[in-house]
Amino acid sequence: MITKNIHRFFKTILIGCSLLVVGLWGCNDDEVNGFLSFSEDNLLLKAAGDEVVIDVTAGSDWSAESMADWCMAEKNNEGKLVVRVTPSDDVYERGTAVKVNCGDNVVRLSVRQEPMAFEVLEGKKTLNFEKGIATDVLKIRTNLNWKVEIADTTGWLQAVDTVGTGDVDLTFKTTDNSPNGERSTTVRLRYGVRSMKLIATQKGGIRLEGHISKHYGNRDLSNGYNLIFLGEGFTDKDLIEGTGAFDLAVEESLSALWEVEPYKTYKEYFNVYSIAIPSKERGVSKEGGEAKNTAFGVTYKEVNGLPQLDMSSSLSKAWQYASTIMGMTEEILNNQTTIVVLVNDEVYAGQTYFWENNYRSLSVVPLNRDTQLPGGFTNIFLHEVGGHGIGKLADEWSVSGNELTSSVKTDIQMKANSKLYYSNLAFPSVAELLPYPQYYWSLIGNAEEYKGVLGGYDGGCGYTSGSLMIVHSEDKSCMLSHQPYFSVGCRWSIVRYLMFRLGEYEYSSAGQTALYQHFLEHDSFVVPDAPVLSERPQLPQPIFVE
Repeated sequence: MITKNIHRFFKTILIGCSLLVVGLWGCNDDEVNGFLSFSEDNLLLKAAGDEVVIDVTAGSDWSAESMADWCMAEKNNEGKLVVRVTPSDDVYERGTAVKVNCGDNVVRLSVRQEPMAFEVLEGKKTLNFEKGIATDVLKIRTNLNWKVEIADTTGWLQAVDTVGTGDVDLTFKTTDNSPNGERSTTVRLRYGVRSMKLIATQKGGIRLEGHISKHYGNRDLSNGYNLIFLGEGFTDKDLIEGTGAFDLAVEESLSALWEVEPYKTYKEYFNVYSIAIPSKERGVSKEGGEAKNTAFGVTYKEVNGLPQLDMSSSLSKAWQYASTIMGMTEEILNNQTTIVVLVNDEVYAGQTYFWENNYRSLSVVPLNRDTQLPGGFTNIFLHEVGGHGIGKLADEWSVSGNELTSSVKTDIQMKANSKLYYSNLAFPSVAELLPYPQYYWSLIGNAEEYKGVLGGYDGGCGYTSGSLMIVHSEDKSCMLSHQPYFSVGCRWSIVRYLMFRLGEYEYSSAGQTALYQHFLEHDSFVVPDAPVLSERPQLPQPIFVE
């Protein structure tokens, strides 16, 4: 059996060899030399740039050549075919052929390359960071190599990964920017032979020019009274949000306003905004002295012996800033808005401007810390803003010997009758003076709670009584001595002006009666002790602007 199998094995080999010889004998030399066979013959390479190595069986020496400049073909040291493609910048699949020559035989291998794919998910094209240490992420889906390049070299923005291939969640992080202004840089994402440019922005702690903050209020601009703070002599370093000198002064002012009646009770009717406006220098210019490079060019001067902060040359500029608040209209500015310009200087002064043709008002208040003025600048603020700016009150102080004239009386009465300005003053006759509270203060004069409080105290608008009487309602008042207290006549005047101006009550006899009942129900007061009087001169009266 073994012998037969061995015989059969050698017989098979003999037959195979005979067939091979016969086969070769049947081919000519050119066919044998041109024989080519490949381990792969339909190539699909990656878009990021790719390389494939192919085994080649050939009857003789061979060479390869690519038909496209983005594709390279060569024989390596091991006699294998290397096909290499550069990164694609084409959104469509591209193709070519590699021509392999062996003797007279030419074979073309198909070479295709995937289309470029690079997508930032969710359509995100910017990086946005809060002012503190912050992160942001770009979700990238790609079949390419990628690289991150950040233009800024200071290091405030860093990418966790800067190079890679394929899909990635690119994480960026920042350093703290709380003490600085907003900053930005460009980020370039390179993929294949292309790139994408992005903008990276980080908020700063410093409020930029025109930045609007809302400090209080939920009413629509059209049905609220709008108080807008601007700054003079505050540099960018004073405009750090929340902790800078400007924001702190705004909050200090509001705290004082909400602590005094009637504003404590009626604060719900207000919206309060501030707008950041940097100056090149701190302080304020002095007439005949140092000039400062400031936003509004406010100048400290004396007018008739009274300290004034003159802002007359830039009033329109202030209103232009106020108009940038979203939803603000000319009508709202004209009828229910007061601007407060806080001055970053300790000069003793203050000034309010009224507009003849509408109800606009603007008060200029320095950050005075005069020890002779108890309460610091907030008392000046209450006088200029709470009294003049919002309440449209008249000053209640007088200059000895400066007696009231008929023309001045007529002017004050016209302001009171037509616009409800200066209605904290009254002009009784001598005969009316004895029953004065009940007679001249009409509604409130008959209220039991005000008996012993209301009176007829001489003076107002800088004038004393002579042949013509001019009086105010109490001997203690913010409009007289800058103390944080508004007299009953002042409180009634403020509430009446505010409620009528906002349309809360009809401006009529019936409306006034209803408002009076409302006032009685909500008025709260504690008569203060006599104030510590300052040796400083009185602040000037409001200026009316054409």
